[in-house]
Amino acid sequence: MNNRYLPSITLANDVLQEIITATELEITELKKHLINTIGKVIKKLQKSRWKCYSLQ
Repeated sequence: MNNRYLPSITLANDVLQEIITATELEITELKKHLINTIGKVIKKLQKSRWKCYSLQ
């Protein structure tokens, strides 16, 4: 491989790594939000005295 392409490849790799890291952080935040929302729904169901039954 010609050395003149190495800086471009390195830069592209760095950019992709930043995108991956940002995406992972966003996924983590979305998971936290989803868990929080599910917790709120469960509390509302419990307050309403609704019961959830698993299918057998």
